[in-house]
Amino acid sequence: MSSARSLSGFIWVAAALSGGGCGDASLVVLSQDLSPGKVVPTKHLHSGCGGSNQSPQVTWSGSVPSTVLSYAVSFVDQTSSNKIHWLVYDIPISEFALASNITSAPAGATIGPNDFGSGYRGPCAVTGESHILEVKVWAVRNA
Repeated sequence: MSSARSLSGFIWVAAALSGGGCGDASLVVLSQDLSPGKVVPTKHLHSGCGGSNQSPQVTWSGSVPSTVLSYAVSFVDQTSSNKIHWLVYDIPISEFALASNITSAPAGATIGPNDFGSGYRGPCAVTGESHILEVKVWAVRNA
């Protein structure tokens, strides 16, 4: 892995959203592929940075109100004007994970647009830069 192209500073955040917010949800976000504060593995970087452009595996657990209808997952570069690298929404409430390297949405879910088009677009730092990336899992209810 080229350290000049590596992205460090990984922040894990679990949040809830519904219209005005869903503050009574409590989620824990984990990944087999990513570790908080560690360098993002090369396979998750954009191919232009020597990576394989594979989306990371993400799991979540916790309690959400009965009004929650689905989940959404976002992967955002906090350092680059909050650029969205990945967005998956309408994830059924019965699901608690996204597999690594998905190329199509899980049943019932939708892979949304990002700041580079659609699908997963791995991050790619300019030589010498470190970026802070944030994964959020949103509990979504009907507003």
